[in-house]
Amino acid sequence: MEVCASSSNDLKEYAKTKAEKEKVKQSEIDFNRFEIRTATGISKTQQHRYIQQLINLEYLRQLGYANRGFNYRIAYWDNMQLIRTKIKDNLSEQLKSL
Repeated sequence: MEVCASSSNDLKEYAKTKAEKEKVKQSEIDFNRFEIRTATGISKTQQHRYIQQLINLEYLRQLGYANRGFNYRIAYWDNMQLIRTKIKDNLSEQLKSL
């Protein structure tokens, strides 16, 4: 199962921007399928597949009811840039000790 990383990053950027506009925490931002499609630029079929994968992997949380339309919330905000910085710092410290 492969999730499109660029679409996931686009979705996170959209949520960050929306949070700044609404002046709330990123973890409180909800969005619907139309917003996702607009933010990522992917087709409806790809969007459905990616959303299901992200829900199964517990990156997205599905909210609401099918008859009213679902909203989604990012459940896991992994921060790759922070992880890369920590790894780089750790490697630098190891090299200095040699």
